[in-house]
Amino acid sequence: MKNFILRMTAALLAVMMVVSVFTACDGTDMSSASQSGSQSANSDVSADAPADASAGKQSTAAQDPYTVRILMAGDATTQDCAEVSAALSKITEEKYNTTVEITRFGFGTYGDQVNLMLSSGEKMDLLPNLGVAMLTAANNGQILPLDDLLQDTGKDLLRMITEDEWECVKVNGEICAVPNRKEHGGGMGYIVVKDILDETGIDPASIKTQEDMEALFRKVKELYPDMAPLVSDGGSLNWFSVRKDDLGGDYGVLEDALVEDYTVVNWYETDTYREEIERHYRWAQEGLILKDGSTNSEQGVDLLAAGKGFAMQSNTKPGVDIERELLIGKSIEVIELVEPYAQTGSIAGNVWFVAYNSEQPGRAMEILNEIYADSISSNLVVNGIEGKHYVVVDEALGVIGYPEDSSSSQNGYSSLPWAWPNELNTYTWESSYPELWKDTEQFNADAAPSVAMGFGWNNENVLTEITACANVLAKYEKALACGELEPGAAIAKLNDELNSAGMQRIVEEKQEQLDAWLAS
Repeated sequence: MKNFILRMTAALLAVMMVVSVFTACDGTDMSSASQSGSQSANSDVSADAPADASAGKQSTAAQDPYTVRILMAGDATTQDCAEVSAALSKITEEKYNTTVEITRFGFGTYGDQVNLMLSSGEKMDLLPNLGVAMLTAANNGQILPLDDLLQDTGKDLLRMITEDEWECVKVNGEICAVPNRKEHGGGMGYIVVKDILDETGIDPASIKTQEDMEALFRKVKELYPDMAPLVSDGGSLNWFSVRKDDLGGDYGVLEDALVEDYTVVNWYETDTYREEIERHYRWAQEGLILKDGSTNSEQGVDLLAAGKGFAMQSNTKPGVDIERELLIGKSIEVIELVEPYAQTGSIAGNVWFVAYNSEQPGRAMEILNEIYADSISSNLVVNGIEGKHYVVVDEALGVIGYPEDSSSSQNGYSSLPWAWPNELNTYTWESSYPELWKDTEQFNADAAPSVAMGFGWNNENVLTEITACANVLAKYEKALACGELEPGAAIAKLNDELNSAGMQRIVEEKQEQLDAWLAS
């Protein structure tokens, strides 16, 4: 690993001299290949090796000792989290006199655990937005504005993240989150188990529509009567074959993000939503969807791994097949129905917060800056400890694999690059390919941006209505998406209750803000 890190440090000088050329709010940074976490076989070292952006900066080791508590989702044992925390603390104690404590919760419980801690005021410092909506958390005072903290202890972040990206994570004119360095945008499709797909004799390249998927599901049901052709993911089946833009979150959408029609609508009143729900209802009636899918608490990858299902909904992006295969433990095929595009809220889709109950927010920002900008620290939090959680397979290319006689299912510290602050500053896995991070940068450049890209939604004036609508949707949305309710009556009742809860007020407020943004 030593030579790998030396390359990263050397690359910093080259990186600092590059003049960055940025696009709009899709976050494409034309020089960001220099921040890539692995070097491709055909790349120039100085241009593509990851940079230790925090190398050489003045030590703050004379500060009083402090422990930064990081909350994170994903499977990991308490012991393995402690070992990774200790390894990272060796770095941060020397630099900042700060120790780090990483606590991870499974995806099924993460949101509930974090919201409980936010409500109770229990100490935490850093957390991702998984299960925590940025707008609501900011307006409820659960996360801190970051402008001053960035100036004080987050200078690498200010340098490495574009102004347009910062605009996407502002609430009331204040930066409230640090956007992850990852793909910005995505398509929609399905992950399917390849062995079963091969048995059907259906060419995946021939599948272009939901009707094509329906034919595939029927064939799978014929071959495997006791298996669910399509499973829900933690009770959800809410990826649809459309290009809607939620305009930054909450409710009120553009029905097609790539068409210059700026009319904000209630998604649940559209013909498109009704047609998608009617399709799912038909599938459920035929036994093509997991029975009682809305109450299923298991992740889709776990159901496919256990042989309980054939397919799950998924976003599409570079390396998503490898990412899912690591979790499922089987060869899979990705079937894309909607080509990648970038919604208004794509940048804010995966971000990191400083919690309001951090006892020393400046120290929290210091560590967030560290694990974003420093490649050694980035790799520790993402992939764990060399020799235990991974081994270096090809140092020149920055490729890693699992230790001998080990696999993802046996790893006590699951690797979730996309959920940590900067996956592009880490190794790639041998089951993936060395050019993955470079391809991710190109993916960001190619993903068509929403016509409303750059618009920032502020939900402060309608928080009461948003809460009321969320309570209504909790009763209907999952059951409708999993095909468990007769669409005609259920959708009508859903919208009656949404309108009584203030949905139209939210739509009008968002339309007013969007019109003002367009005018400016």
